[in-house]
Amino acid sequence: WGLPDRPLALSDQLLIACGTRRRYALLIDCVIDVVYYDTAAVVTAESLAVDNDSLRGAVSLGDGIIFIHNLDYFLSLDTERDLDKALGHV
Repeated sequence: WGLPDRPLALSDQLLIACGTRRRYALLIDCVIDVVYYDTAAVVTAESLAVDNDSLRGAVSLGDGIIFIHNLDYFLSLDTERDLDKALGHV
């Protein structure tokens, strides 16, 4: 994101998300709301005519759109290999 590196603090907030290959801890500024939606309301990326592997779909909530990202494309394969090596998983 182009932000300067800084050490983690006890006050930092993390969002834990699960992909098919690993779990992610995403550093976030804040949580504004938690939204529940019917999975039948999800519009797939293919039906949106979006050619982007990182997007799985979207949900319209009346007051805005929530984009659903594919976490398996969050890291490049090279970055995943480097991370696995650093964590001793290789």
